[in-house]
Amino acid sequence: MHNEKGLTLVEVIAAIILLSIILISIFSFLLNSTRLNNMNDESIQAMNIARSTSVEVRESSCKVVKANTSLNGEYYTKEFLSGNSEYTIKLSLNKNPESGNLQPELHLVHIQVMKEGAEVSDTYTYCKGELENN
Repeated sequence: MHNEKGLTLVEVIAAIILLSIILISIFSFLLNSTRLNNMNDESIQAMNIARSTSVEVRESSCKVVKANTSLNGEYYTKEFLSGNSEYTIKLSLNKNPESGNLQPELHLVHIQVMKEGAEVSDTYTYCKGELENN
């Protein structure tokens, strides 16, 4: 009998192939988790911008929305860059209070946060105040 103290070429190739399959699976998982993490970061950032804009709208008695707006049908609309400048914020305020509303001076404001023309986040809030005609 021969004294076999090593690996044959077939065994080495099989080990390399098996190791390659395992490493490709791990790298694929890491790549996908990094991509999802970046998407979640973007979404959270957009939600925080929408929330801070919502607070600003409520505290300003509709003045933030009314300043430099255009009247588009029943809505005042306004678009501006956020402080981050990656995101565009679009505010839409119904010029007529909602019918059946117990407090007629409340106006529904739709806040949309967009990046590269696509909506990333949106929220609604109310602002209280009289609207003058622009």
